[in-house]
Amino acid sequence: MNVFQMIMIVFPLIAAGAGVIGYLLFKNVLIMPVVVWAAGITAAITIFNSSFLLWPFIYAALSWAAGIITKSIIIKSRLTP
Repeated sequence: MNVFQMIMIVFPLIAAGAGVIGYLLFKNVLIMPVVVWAAGITAAITIFNSSFLLWPFIYAALSWAAGIITKSIIIKSRLTP
C-alpha cells in the first residue's frame, strides 16, 4: 500500500472510527479529535515530511464529525419509542 492510499483511505477510516469509539467511550466529541490531531502531528514530524502537516487538521475534523453524527444518532434513538 502506498502513501496516497493510506492518506485517502486508511487514515480517514481510522479517524472516523476513532471519533465514533471516542464518543461511545467518553461521551465527549472533543477528546478523540484532539488525540487524532496530536497523533497526526507527531507522525507528520517523525515519519512523514512537512507536506503532511495539513492532513492532521482534516483528520481531526473528520473525527469530530463522526463523533457528532454518532451523538445525534444516539440521541435520536433514545427519543424514539
